[in-house]
Amino acid sequence: MFKGMNSFSDSDIIEGMLSEDDRLVSESLKRLYKTCGQMITQIVCTNGGNLHDAEDLVQEVLLTFRSQLLSGKFVHQENVRLSTYIYRMAMNQWITILSRRNADTRRIAEFFVRTEVTDPDPHMVFLDSEETNTFRAVFSKLSPIEQELLRQYYDSKEPLEKIAAQLNMKSTDAAKMMKHRTMLKLRGLIKKYLGTI
Repeated sequence: MFKGMNSFSDSDIIEGMLSEDDRLVSESLKRLYKTCGQMITQIVCTNGGNLHDAEDLVQEVLLTFRSQLLSGKFVHQENVRLSTYIYRMAMNQWITILSRRNADTRRIAEFFVRTEVTDPDPHMVFLDSEETNTFRAVFSKLSPIEQELLRQYYDSKEPLEKIAAQLNMKSTDAAKMMKHRTMLKLRGLIKKYLGTI
């Protein structure tokens, strides 16, 4: 069946991964890793991730693929290369991860702005005091102009054009870039202090 590591076809890899022989499964996974690992790393590292994220995604994608094979959810089509299928899986999973990260960052920014500008129910303050204090501590690490930009954008729902004018910025593009950088900074702070994303 296998002539050598360099002569594996997509069919050979699939057959090996479905085998009950652990050696064949291992060889097939190694070959798939060599074929797709660099491609997945490039997806992650050029789209907001790092090498650690890439390694996690490679493992997740390969395990998911094997699970799909074993359950019968994946059906090999001769006209579709295995690497193309893996690439699509990786892209979809990375988009999901990024969406989750962005949602967590926005949620914290919006939570801080909401609690700062309203008088909350005392019972809710008691229940959420630890979370509130944590969110405020993280948010306070931003500069005053960064905090104000996020307040206006997320709480007041102001357009970036108006925010740029109110904060004496040179252009809407400058406000957009600052918002983007501030969200990246906030994400880094959340990761550093909360370790959740």
